[in-house]
Amino acid sequence: MLHDTQVLAVDDRTAVVTTVFGYPDGLAEGRQTQVWVRFDAGWRIVSAHVSEIPAG
Repeated sequence: MLHDTQVLAVDDRTAVVTTVFGYPDGLAEGRQTQVWVRFDAGWRIVSAHVSEIPAG
């Protein structure tokens, strides 16, 4: 499940997206960060990071 998703438009071709996620068993929660860039062929993720911590 994703929640608290935020999109920061840096300019007309770059965006940073962050979101918090959880698992159905509720044992861990995490955060994902992606940097998107718009190329001639379309939007592509150029950098990403995922981290998890135990819930609670």
